[in-house]
Amino acid sequence: MKWFAKHKIVTAILAIFILIGIVSSATNSGVKTASSTSSQPPTTTTPGKVSASGTTAASGTTAAPATTAAPATTAASATTAASATTAAPGTTAAPGTTAAPGTTAAPATTAAPAGPKTSFGDGTWAVGTQIAAGTYSTPGGSNCYWQRSSDLSGSYSSIIANANVSGPDIVTILPSDAGFQTQGCGIWTPMPRSGPEATSFGDGVYAVGIDIAPGTYSTNGGSSCYWETDNNFLGGTSSIISNANPTGPVTVTISSAVVGFDTQGCGTWSQS
Repeated sequence: MKWFAKHKIVTAILAIFILIGIVSSATNSGVKTASSTSSQPPTTTTPGKVSASGTTAASGTTAAPATTAAPATTAASATTAASATTAAPGTTAAPGTTAAPGTTAAPATTAAPAGPKTSFGDGTWAVGTQIAAGTYSTPGGSNCYWQRSSDLSGSYSSIIANANVSGPDIVTILPSDAGFQTQGCGIWTPMPRSGPEATSFGDGVYAVGIDIAPGTYSTNGGSSCYWETDNNFLGGTSSIISNANPTGPVTVTISSAVVGFDTQGCGTWSQS
């Protein structure tokens, strides 16, 4: 019995060693060294990735296909510097500011064209364009000359009427006159509608009922006295109602029907 027990123990120990040997053999038979194993299928790098330079596959393996560095990165072809920045598609940069549609800037204000003058001095004037037609008066001077003309040629034949007066003067310029010439008469202005109706006056042309009052007047006269009553201020011979060129004292009645009274070289007239 003791032998049998020892034999059984020995047998068990042997069985254990045998089992260990089998396991070890099985393990060794299933494991191969790297040199006897075939390499894994060729591997490639992930697209877009760059393999580290100088890296080679382990001996016995197929090296990964040669890879190249990605092309040098360049700015996107559509990208431009800020100076070239364009507005988003479909939009445009705001143009220069303009007035709201339908509105326009107010036109530049210009002065109205000047009409014919109604106040003027020495010169030759075109009637209707440079001066207006009408009846004008002036304080005059010691040697006032005026002339109404049918044209602006300056010829003697163009004279409609003229006068050479000392003292205040009055003249009517018709729309049909072409020109009016004046020298040494001062400033002509439209004749007033009312006045002082003086009862004493000297040389000049006067409006009866405005400048002087109607009535009977006397003067001491002189060697070259001339007087005239008129029915208008056109200055022509057809305007004369009566006239005289006396020597010595003179007395004249100026009626209210008389339009104008002209006196030269007669001294001072006074109502008697």
